[in-house]
Amino acid sequence: MMTHIGSYGLLRLASPAPDYVDSDEEAYARIQMRENRVYRVVSEDGSYLTVQYGELEFRVWPDAFRPVASPAFDVGDVVAFEKGGQEVSGVIKEIGWHYKRDEHIFLIERDGRLLKKRYWSHDLRRGSEVRHDD
Repeated sequence: MMTHIGSYGLLRLASPAPDYVDSDEEAYARIQMRENRVYRVVSEDGSYLTVQYGELEFRVWPDAFRPVASPAFDVGDVVAFEKGGQEVSGVIKEIGWHYKRDEHIFLIERDGRLLKKRYWSHDLRRGSEVRHDD
């Protein structure tokens, strides 16, 4: 049996009522799930996969999981990037999937605010906190 533990992927969202989320966690998961989010499988338990997104974890049926490449960065990672001609840093807050490009997109928080721009892996590098002069 192939294991999914450690792999990343998307969740198929069914409408109107997903039947692939553990019923004990369904209400919570529905509020949190987005179609283009990239989740990480942290465990397999009988008929379910436990997926994680940042601090959020819930169980789904394996059929709902579509594997994608592992992202270069994870939620919570500090990254450096160029903004307005300066090198700045921020924290990865969300990892999404761009379906047309088959590529990860990253949403970054800087100075307590979520930036509007979406960043690609090639725009970012592992960083430490960079002093903000703006």
